[in-house]
Amino acid sequence: METTVWGWTRPGEAVKVTLADRAATGLADAQGKWLVKLKALPAGGPHALTVAGPHTVEITDVLVGDVWICAGQSNMQMSVGGSMNAREEIAAATHSRIRFFSVPWCGLGPGQPQVMHTEPQQTVAAKWEVCSPQTVSGFSAVGYFFAHDLQKEVDVPIGLIRAAVGGSSITSWCALPMLENVPELKGELQSLAGLKTLVRENKVGQAYFDGVVRQWWQDNDAGTREGWFKPDCDTSGWKKLTLAGDGKLAGPPDPPRFDGIAWFRKEVDIPPDWAGRDLSLFVTGLWEADTTWFNGTVVGSFDQGWVNRTSKVPGSLVKSGRNIIAVRVMIAQGSKGYQGPSGASGITLAGSKPPAVIALGGDRLLRESTPRAKLPPYPRRLDNDFQVPTVLFNGMLAPLTPFAIKGTLWYQGETPCPGGQAMHRQLLPAMIADWRTQFVSPDSWFLIVQLPVLGGTPTLNPAGTGAAEIRAVQWDVGHSAANSDTAVITDLGDPNNIHPKNKQDVGKRLALIAQARIYGKPVEYSGPVFKSASVAGEAARVSYDHVGGGLVVKGGALEGFAIAGADRKWVWADASIDGDEVLVSSPLVKEPRFLRYDYVDVPRYRLWNKAGLPAAPFEATIRP
Repeated sequence: METTVWGWTRPGEAVKVTLADRAATGLADAQGKWLVKLKALPAGGPHALTVAGPHTVEITDVLVGDVWICAGQSNMQMSVGGSMNAREEIAAATHSRIRFFSVPWCGLGPGQPQVMHTEPQQTVAAKWEVCSPQTVSGFSAVGYFFAHDLQKEVDVPIGLIRAAVGGSSITSWCALPMLENVPELKGELQSLAGLKTLVRENKVGQAYFDGVVRQWWQDNDAGTREGWFKPDCDTSGWKKLTLAGDGKLAGPPDPPRFDGIAWFRKEVDIPPDWAGRDLSLFVTGLWEADTTWFNGTVVGSFDQGWVNRTSKVPGSLVKSGRNIIAVRVMIAQGSKGYQGPSGASGITLAGSKPPAVIALGGDRLLRESTPRAKLPPYPRRLDNDFQVPTVLFNGMLAPLTPFAIKGTLWYQGETPCPGGQAMHRQLLPAMIADWRTQFVSPDSWFLIVQLPVLGGTPTLNPAGTGAAEIRAVQWDVGHSAANSDTAVITDLGDPNNIHPKNKQDVGKRLALIAQARIYGKPVEYSGPVFKSASVAGEAARVSYDHVGGGLVVKGGALEGFAIAGADRKWVWADASIDGDEVLVSSPLVKEPRFLRYDYVDVPRYRLWNKAGLPAAPFEATIRP
């Protein structure tokens, strides 16, 4: 495809661009921007790129090859340095024909205020780097291992552009004109309109937001106004709670449900040799906005849920004997009982080896403040919220859209889509089509990583779909959109870690798809894929594509199949391999009509092919 080169100079000036034996000229517009397209070059290099205008710039060691966008959330962002066998992988990563371009978080450069971009940007603070042991550690592990495996079979330089943000939603990666065509997202786009207003009125930045939060607590919480955090606060009317060391609630026996603001106080006896020394206060068991005081002074404040809180307590606050910890917290919506600092919390003497710790289980005091029903919404800081629609596209992809790309590797889905899976099914193909237009690469590829197992114990209820629904969206879009596919990695999850370290096999499976479907290599690139199912007596006979030399079972009996009759009441089924097919039956379903394999939240992934690839989950109707 054509090579696009662009830049800026004085308005109206002519620019000539030369790369290898190709040349093109362009004219800067009224804003000084110019763009030229060079006729297609064969893969290879290195070349020199010369741009001549009012000034001449020469860039050497330029390769011509295939550029891939590596986008999504934290599992695409996860670096080689955080992957399995990181030390060995880094040491061996000398690949001069692989190049990296790491787009900074949300497109914000060093020293820039963390204010999300409400409009498409023109530049990002990043540069191309040659893959080496010195550069690979911080780059996307999925992207690197994809390029590493692909380069073994394809003699084409590969450029990888990482644009990924942990916890990001698909709507953050979509351009505004695309989202404006989705009426159901009108409410979501109001947050973008609100952010634009804040930016316009300069109501942005941490200091401004801190003031908004302080005022909210002052307006809505009696404890804040009356000083329930003060060491000398009258606690005669407070309730007593006792927490076991494991954090479980030990009393009162059946606390009533309470949603809203609550306060906890804990008296701690500090030994004399700790007095005047810095401490580290670890608080866990909190899910929503909270603030912690030590002897009447704020030492920690958190707005994000589901994280452990660690705060520094300066020695100037620490005294021998009685010390008071107070925590103001929003009790989690729908919580059963009280959710405050758990018994796993503790105080550690800074720098002590081994760590000297005072556990914070046992007794504490509780006082309820304002019920949630009487509270206005808690302030939401929009200016650094990367969940706001379009902001990641604006800051991380829009500046690169003149690039002609070979394709995109997409690993996203752990963060729910606004509107649920039906909306995700609508947005993902629309985003794919829009990115192809934005990058002027209508034939570019889009390779989706299907979510792996995200939980521990395999799902017991055959109707418990959970994450199966997002996997179905990822599979269906990958097999309905042109030039797209889906890599099945059901088996590559970690039941104890949403960020599994084995990114080598994720990259390998993406590379297999690319080898076979893009570069025409004769390799098996997929595990068994459902083709059809028909009634065979009281059983179902399931046929597959991509049997890869034959079907095999790994990890024990062939589990994971479920069937249902016309009533769609799912039951686990017996299954056995019969040649290149699978027979599925259950004595509980005499007339099977519907069939599933691994279509549950936590599947078992027992069916494979001899090429070493797992079967794709599916839900299907059985033919009469």
